Amino acid sequence: MPPLDSSVTDAGGVSLLTEWITGVLVGYRSFADWQTAQFGDSNLPDAAPDADPDHDGANNLVEYL
Repeated sequence: MPPLDSSVTDAGGVSLLTEWITGVLVGYRSFADWQTAQFGDSNLPDAAPDADPDHDGANNLVEYL
């Protein structure tokens, strides 16, 4: 988040990011981990970031996010 001023820290933003990093982000897994969990191998064509193997209109990168 942008600072409120060049020398003033956005305390709300810092608090939000701290909560996210120490709480939500703990269960984070990388895209490669997600590919392996979904497809068994991140090198398969269906596992490509721009692939849509379930044909729902959302590519793998969007589904991962």
